[in-house]
Amino acid sequence: MDTLNSNDLLDAIVSVPLGSVLFVSYVAGIEPSSRAIVEAAGEMPRRYFTGILHKVWRTKRNEWVLTLYAWNRKTLHKDGTLTVGAYRTFNPNVGKLIVLDVIHPASC
Repeated sequence: MDTLNSNDLLDAIVSVPLGSVLFVSYVAGIEPSSRAIVEAAGEMPRRYFTGILHKVWRTKRNEWVLTLYAWNRKTLHKDGTLTVGAYRTFNPNVGKLIVLDVIHPASC
């Protein structure tokens, strides 16, 4: 399976305005926590994410990553309730970024 690296991420996203709708296929590089499994529960495979581009930034390790507000994830709160939507960050240096596709660019 071919994957995208940090340069591919930047090339794909450089002209995409924040607020654009994206589809991301990403396989995490670490095992998911039990919380992450609960938040991802649903009909769509766990590696698929659809949502709003929040930011592209560098980590403390100087790695480029992308943060998405994913509509197909939930947020598990301390009281045990779930709400729809959650921020997720994708790091091609840790996991496998398979697809990054702009579904609908935001209006500038």
